[in-house]
Amino acid sequence: MFLGDSLDAIAADSDMAHGFREVADRTSCKYYYHPDEWLYALSIFGETVVLELNDGQGAVPATVISDDEEVLAWAEERFERYRNEADPLDTDVFSS
Repeated sequence: MFLGDSLDAIAADSDMAHGFREVADRTSCKYYYHPDEWLYALSIFGETVVLELNDGQGAVPATVISDDEEVLAWAEERFERYRNEADPLDTDVFSS
């Protein structure tokens, strides 16, 4: 899921845009867009949650990895809520 102005940053970097297109073309990955801004990237891998914090300037000063059940429940709820409010993206948005 892409948030805020993240699509502009990807569109400005042809290598990054190509990478996202490749993942979408080779997997069942689906992309979504939500206009909100988060100061972290949220990933869920099975029962593990990964939060990559950012400083709003592109730097990632910390990464938090947790397999705590309460953290997983929070992450799943947050992801589902935002995905339900988000718009699906076509990979054409990554074309230059």
